[in-house]
Amino acid sequence: MGSVHPLDCARRIRAAALTSSSDPQVRELHRIAEAIRSHCGHTPVKCHRLAWGWTVNQAISAARALAENHRDRYAAVAVSERSWKGWEAGDRPNTGYQDLLCRLFATGPVGLGFAVDYAPRPSPLPMQAEPPPEPLTEPRLRSDARTTLRRSQELADNALHHTQLDQIDADIDRIARDYAARPAAALYDEIRELRTSAFRMIESGSRPNQARRLHLAAARLGGLQAHICLDLGHYTWADTNARAAWNLADIAGHRGMLAWSRGLQSLIAYWDRRPHDALDAARSGLEYAGTDSNRSRLHALTARAAAEVGDHTTMLTAISGMEEARTHTAEADTPRGLFVFPAAKGHVYAATALLSADPTAHASRAREQAEQAIRVYTDHASLERSSGDLLAAHLDLATAHTAAGDLDALSAALAPVLATPTDRRTASILRRAALLASRLRNGLLRSAAEAHRLQADLTEFCRAPAALPATLPERQDEQP
Repeated sequence: MGSVHPLDCARRIRAAALTSSSDPQVRELHRIAEAIRSHCGHTPVKCHRLAWGWTVNQAISAARALAENHRDRYAAVAVSERSWKGWEAGDRPNTGYQDLLCRLFATGPVGLGFAVDYAPRPSPLPMQAEPPPEPLTEPRLRSDARTTLRRSQELADNALHHTQLDQIDADIDRIARDYAARPAAALYDEIRELRTSAFRMIESGSRPNQARRLHLAAARLGGLQAHICLDLGHYTWADTNARAAWNLADIAGHRGMLAWSRGLQSLIAYWDRRPHDALDAARSGLEYAGTDSNRSRLHALTARAAAEVGDHTTMLTAISGMEEARTHTAEADTPRGLFVFPAAKGHVYAATALLSADPTAHASRAREQAEQAIRVYTDHASLERSSGDLLAAHLDLATAHTAAGDLDALSAALAPVLATPTDRRTASILRRAALLASRLRNGLLRSAAEAHRLQADLTEFCRAPAALPATLPERQDEQP
């Protein structure tokens, strides 16, 4: 090797190599270092510093910063100007400093001259700029334009027609309305088929506005599936579907569905005996709720969960919040399906919360709430009536009469409950009935013969579990 060249020579090599990049990759810097070493004759450490474009002080600062970021490894390392200049002159640092320098320049000991590699070295690649771009000729522009037009036409041909989306939305609305009056088994297959169709449409390359509608539709279908699992007492799968509904609502960017999904998660946690989770989910949902019935629903869910954890102050505040939110809700005060929260359902939730907190102290107010729910529900056509909520209201009314010691009123309130067909006895209704049987066994009326008969009737009522009907197929190859 001849004499060492001036530093300007190395700088020119670096500048020529970086004409097409102001932010070079490490691999390119290594090539520059090799070119400087071959042409200018500097030591490997100095070649790397020059390739990086650093002054000595800049290199020292970079090494110190690296050592500071890895104090556990370089606690005893202190890079000085004297040490650095010695390394550039050919001094060999100890193993700790070697490791630091190798890490700094992203290379190994051979690359910095600290070790010898006896393998033959390939000739360095020529340092040259990127080839010039292909000229923008008229034929090239014509070909690209035609390709763009052809692809856009293909996408347009594959796009969904708005009637397909309208139909899936209409089907979901119908199922949500029918859900309150029809057994789950009669709806499950259709829900699953619609969910499969929605996912297939999403994956087919729908337009952005169509994709949003489809993600929202899929979220609603996931919510319906979650409700079926909930009513059958399969809380794990209910929660899985509810989380899927939340994810899809999040993709759709639909705050109302996000609020509804949080409410669903609260509902599932409540019946799964996780009241603290139920309370957290309801409070989280309020962050997304607007002026629709979601707000009153989430306040009602908060009240029930708070009562269950013994927070009676929060319960009463939440009941007031539910009533206040109802006055600002634009939706009609009638049961209109699973995705709205009618006033009657709010009365049921309030009654349940009050009885859970203190059935004796709140018996009168709970009775009023339950009676109001029954009046509202019975004033509407049978297809609009929520049989589950109506049964819950009768059971809450019976519980209030039990606390008050009114045996005749208790018997009258229970009559429609005990006549309920087995396919309408959801897990939550069975839970309420079992709790009432326990209160009869241990409450004020425990010595009355009629109370014993009603307790036995309730026990028999609960023997028919909320089992998965035979018409609900279980698939292992599909995620719910």
